[in-house]
This record gives sequence, C-alpha cells and structure tokens, in this order.
Amino acid sequence: MAVYAISDIHGCSAEFKELLNAVSFSEYDELYVIGDAVDRGPDPIGVLRMIMDDPRMHFLYGNHDDMFFRRIPDLIREIQTPGYLQMDDDLFRWVHLNGGLTTMDRFLELTLPECYDIYAFLSNRVYYKELQAGGRKFLLCHAGTDEHCRRGVQPAEIPPEELMWSRIGLDDNPWPDRWLVTGHMPTFIYGDEYEGRIIRREESRSLHIDCGCVFGRTMGMVRLDDLQEFYVPSRN
Repeated sequence: MAVYAISDIHGCSAEFKELLNAVSFSEYDELYVIGDAVDRGPDPIGVLRMIMDDPRMHFLYGNHDDMFFRRIPDLIREIQTPGYLQMDDDLFRWVHLNGGLTTMDRFLELTLPECYDIYAFLSNRVYYKELQAGGRKFLLCHAGTDEHCRRGVQPAEIPPEELMWSRIGLDDNPWPDRWLVTGHMPTFIYGDEYEGRIIRREESRSLHIDCGCVFGRTMGMVRLDDLQEFYVPSRN
C-alpha cells in the first residue's frame, strides 16, 4: 500500500489518468487530492467524477471547489428554468476571472440527479488531513496558513478560508513536527528554477506540489511513503 498526494488538477483529466497509470495506482493505494479539481481546464466535471467514484481517493477542499459549490444551487435552477441565471459580480469573478466557465458549461450539461450527486459530494467539506506515512507526519491542505498560525494555533482552529486561500512562502510551515503539503500556488511562481516540478524544502519540511499543469507545465504527484516524485507533461 502506498499513499500519494496531488493538487490542482484543474480539469486536466487526461494528464490525471496518465499520471495514475505512471505510478501503477493499485487497489491497495490511496490518493489525497488537495483541492482545485475544477475550473480552468477542459474536463472539470470528469475529474470530479473520477474522484467521487473511486473510494481510494480522498478529496480536500480548495478555493476553486468552493467557488463552484457556492453557485451550484443557481446552476440547478438554470437547468430547471432556463434564463434564471443572471451575471452578478460574484458569478463574473468565478466564470471570467477564475476560470469557472468550463465548469459551469459542463455542469449545465448534466442531468439533475448527476447535479445533486456532485452537490452532495462537495457538501462534505474537508479542509485538511493529518496522517502518517513512511515514518513521517504530514498535514495536507490546499493553500497553507497565514501569520496567525505561528502563534500556536492548531489546524482544527484555522478558518477554512485561510486553508483554501492563503499565499504562503517557500518555508512557511508553522508545525516543525510534520511536513506541510500544499498546492494552490503553481511552483513556477516561486522562481524559474522551480518551473514544472515539486518543491521540497527539507529544513522547513514543506512540499509545494502544484506544478502548473493547466498552465502548460507538468502534473506532479508525490508518494508520501518515501517522498518520491512523479510527473507527466501538460497537454495544454
């Protein structure tokens, strides 16, 4: 049995399937998807359904998943009553500024039972996971933590918005007894030398695993048992 982590799939279902094949993901393995399954890429609903249908996969919330979830009741109303949906500021930000157009379009093609299945799945809002693998302790969350966590706040006390939205530095891990595994910020943002690869910081025990697949870089996955990294190139 092996335990893997991936983040920010962003609708790139082809690369996701290719990466699962590359690691020979088996019935004995587990995968933690730490946020942002949807938006930006071509097949966001397909990615969600892959996660939903596989009991080996565990989903943690990201900011894009939250933006989608908040609009699902309105999208369902649009399916029931075409013309119901109106472009307000919140919908504009999600659809046009944060890549939600493909998610909205694919969702509106679903049947109502399929819509409600997705809504029920995303209603189970898990923001972080603590686990052990390979003799190491890990904390997995989408975006990390901000300054107040350095005052000794435990993960359960952190506001969900912070775990989904924080923009953390390379070594911002306030818990020295465990590895902090995050996505949210594509690793190329930290510098050209990190483009398309996972950033592993031994001193701070930090792993940044969003390799920017939807932006044309790579999709990365880490096996937590031994911190081995796996990659496939982006098709974007």
